[in-house]
Amino acid sequence: MRLDTKLPRLLQASFLALVLATLSGCGSQQLSDLGTSHNEDRATAQKGADNDESNTNTVAPSLAEKKLATQDYPVRAFPTQTFYELLVAEFAGIRGDLPLAANKYIEQANITRDPNVVERAIRTASFANNEAKVEPLVDLWVEVDPNNYEARKLAFFYLARRGKIDTAFEYAAMLLDQGDGEPLVALPSFTTKLSHDSRARLIDSYIALEKTNSLDRNILLGQIRLRGQQGEMEQALLTSNILLELEPDNEEARLAIAQLLHSHKESAKAVATINAGIERNPDSKKLNLQLIRFLASDDLSAAQTKMVELVTRHPDDFDLQFSLGLLNKQLGLREQARGAFTKMISHNRRVTDAHFQLALMAEDDHQTDEAMLHYAKVGEGNKFLPAVARLAQLMGENGQLDEARLYLHRLRLKKPGMVVALYRLESEILIGAERYDSALSLLTDGLEQHPENFDLLYSRSLVSEKLNDIASMEQDLRTILDHDTNNASALNALGYSLANHTKRYDEALSLIRQAIAITPGDPAVIDSLGWVLYRLGNSEEALVHLRQALASIPDAEVAAHLGEVLWMSGEKDEALSIWHKALESEPDSKYLLDTIERFEVEF
Repeated sequence: MRLDTKLPRLLQASFLALVLATLSGCGSQQLSDLGTSHNEDRATAQKGADNDESNTNTVAPSLAEKKLATQDYPVRAFPTQTFYELLVAEFAGIRGDLPLAANKYIEQANITRDPNVVERAIRTASFANNEAKVEPLVDLWVEVDPNNYEARKLAFFYLARRGKIDTAFEYAAMLLDQGDGEPLVALPSFTTKLSHDSRARLIDSYIALEKTNSLDRNILLGQIRLRGQQGEMEQALLTSNILLELEPDNEEARLAIAQLLHSHKESAKAVATINAGIERNPDSKKLNLQLIRFLASDDLSAAQTKMVELVTRHPDDFDLQFSLGLLNKQLGLREQARGAFTKMISHNRRVTDAHFQLALMAEDDHQTDEAMLHYAKVGEGNKFLPAVARLAQLMGENGQLDEARLYLHRLRLKKPGMVVALYRLESEILIGAERYDSALSLLTDGLEQHPENFDLLYSRSLVSEKLNDIASMEQDLRTILDHDTNNASALNALGYSLANHTKRYDEALSLIRQAIAITPGDPAVIDSLGWVLYRLGNSEEALVHLRQALASIPDAEVAAHLGEVLWMSGEKDEALSIWHKALESEPDSKYLLDTIERFEVEF
């Protein structure tokens, strides 16, 4: 599920319409009309924004004004102070100050409990990438407008993601009654870490729901996925056969069965299941792509041949062409891959992805200037920040650190919703260049604009640790924990730093145990646990945890820890072997090199 969080610029005319309506005692609940994501409104808003000066004397009503005049929505007059605060929020949004806009909307959402103000607050906070504030708003939205479809769907998503599976299922069942069964299909995506008993109870809930919704495809498909996770292959396949008998051309069912078989090492049956679907529908992109994925795990050349056939049948599908480009790149067919990505750019299709892949290829070929050129052309999307990060890093590595900082500064002015991420990115580049004082100053400036922002506080704590200012480091991490007692990253960082820089080992152990209770499988926390146990003199138990951590992440710092404990335990040959292997992977790791030097080891 994707929440549309686009926040288009507002029309002055539509804004005035709201003002006039409210001043005349008809304040509308429908504030969300001003930020509608419909293409027509977006186009109208942009046109009005581009022609503000030339249109100052026109009296023709805008689309938003017409909506305000013609829609029959509930009338509500807000108190003067509330109306003022909503105006502040609107103007903040126009200026691009999303944090202020979000804060004002959230404040008024909690005061007014107006469903449309709550919705507006959610969209603004989402657009500002502030999910910590979105979640409680979702609960409020459901509370004040319990039958709202969008509120229920959003509540389902956040509950599922938080691991509150039973409640998420209740919302999925409500959404099924409203005609949307997709949440029942999606819920198993969030249940992979459930205990066997908890998943069994959830399966029972699906079965009970099916009794009142006989042979519903969404319920059956959800059951197939859950039983697959439970290891109940026979029952999963039986349910699959029932579903395919009902809907022989149901691609989602066939895909679920095939993926289930493949995950249980029954690759031949998985391929046969997909091929049976392709026989019924030879042009199915989904089934052909799944077949290609299965083939790619064993035979990239066969997968590439199938992909060429599929692209030939769908020459205008640039998503397929992009996949073919990736396969060619993986096979070392670099010219073919480069040609596919260049073709996409020339056709203005998936341009961002194509530039990103061309940048990666240029880096592989040690063509730094070309890589930087492509990174600079990566546009909005999930590759934008990685491209910005890599471009800034390359600039720094090529003696252009000041230029990189100026580039990031300009981006902060242009991209207010990414300000925090860009501050952190610049600080990481400064840390990499060992300009710790500059990084500290930068993050402090960022915190003046975004006080108590967890990400910036965390980043600044890392810099303070580099400067050996343990008191300041602890203060920032404590500030995070004062607001979020279950912040595993802050708990782990504080515990590890106390173990490293002080003798407060018992306190460090308590903090790390809290972190590991929250994220039991996190190798970084497991490493910290092993390290503090070593500091406490419990080398035997420390080795168990450090070995587990290194098996999960072959990281130089973890290798340094494990090697040190082994060395001090008399297992010097194994310590040397671990350090040597880690050096091969990360020859420039300062932490590892310092550890080896401290023990006067030479390789």
